[in-house]
Amino acid sequence: MKKVILASIIVFSATMIIAGNWKPYVKQGNVTPATLLARQLNGNGVVSFMVGNMGSDPLELVANQEMRVVLTLSFGVPDVMPLDATTALTVIGGTGAGWFTWSYNKLTNSYTGIQSRTIPAQSEGTVTIRYKVTMNSSKDVPANGFNVNLTPPGYTNGANTTSDDAVSFYTFTRAGDFGDAPASYGSADHSIDIDNAANTVWLGTTVDYEPVDQASPVANNDDKTGLDDEDGVIFPDLLPDASVNLPVFVTTAGDNQGFISAWIDWDGNGQFNNWGEQVAKNIPVTGTGTVSLPVTVPGYAITKVPTFARFRIGPENMNSTGSYAFGEVEDYQVKILNPFIGIEEKEGSPRMIIYSYEDDIYVKDLTGRELKGKMLVYNLVGQRIARKALTGGTLNKFSMNVEQG
Repeated sequence: MKKVILASIIVFSATMIIAGNWKPYVKQGNVTPATLLARQLNGNGVVSFMVGNMGSDPLELVANQEMRVVLTLSFGVPDVMPLDATTALTVIGGTGAGWFTWSYNKLTNSYTGIQSRTIPAQSEGTVTIRYKVTMNSSKDVPANGFNVNLTPPGYTNGANTTSDDAVSFYTFTRAGDFGDAPASYGSADHSIDIDNAANTVWLGTTVDYEPVDQASPVANNDDKTGLDDEDGVIFPDLLPDASVNLPVFVTTAGDNQGFISAWIDWDGNGQFNNWGEQVAKNIPVTGTGTVSLPVTVPGYAITKVPTFARFRIGPENMNSTGSYAFGEVEDYQVKILNPFIGIEEKEGSPRMIIYSYEDDIYVKDLTGRELKGKMLVYNLVGQRIARKALTGGTLNKFSMNVEQG
């Protein structure tokens, strides 16, 4: 009699497992950030997915019938050094990770999670893994990410639908060249094909890449990050009501050519959006070489303090801010000099000019002569206010604060 009762209990329990309501699933694969930095910029992020059981019955832990998930990384590895089967487990996290015992196979770059406890009914958790980029991929063919495949417990015996037994997510990497003017001018950047420089165009002879916006008070952060690639524009002396030609050297490669647009903050208000401050728009570039941009400095241009300029090469109709698919941006701090204090001419042609900037006086010879001797400076009532010994070269600078020489 006792044996019969025991057999009945066993049959009853087995029947309950077979007839249960289980719905294991994986969903919502994701990679953050949405766009990863390129390998050369030590790009990293977090891959994640949701795992759970929508059924009304728990997923019991049954020996040799455990649920399992396999996650395979693409174009990246677990973000830990050194990387091995043990250290890879330290970068796993999330509320659902504890339902599994994990292992990592370095050869296949895959994690396997085997169910290690009962997963309650109507439950859901996250699994996260810190990820490091080892290869770059493009926006057109994103390949940085992962795929997950779920194998339900054996005792579900086909009761589970398979449409939610797999999930994947892939993004791409990006390297960019960023502007470095003060933050008030807004962020500007261009994508760079970091693995194939032949697919881009740039200002000057070199271009480098940065991970983020480089805003700085004197527009020099880009110069201090990687290469000093602010070499596209050479500024002549800028004076109010004067016209100049700005030489802009460009390098083209591959099929890209591009267009130049440029802005100068004439009134020094920290923006490029006033009338007349876009000094070039859609100037076509047909090959490597120098493009001459004619510019007229307005009479109201600020001279007391430096101001800023932004030059971009890329697609047509660029704004002073924003992101573009190719090209480069270069920001410059520029000085607009005060009008002439004096000028020396010979036969109608200027030979030497004297001008002021902030609290200094500049003497510049235009013919290549050495500046020698002394220069006396008088105010409007005839009082001598400075005497300066010229020290050679074609450009001398001295302060007006004290009499010198």
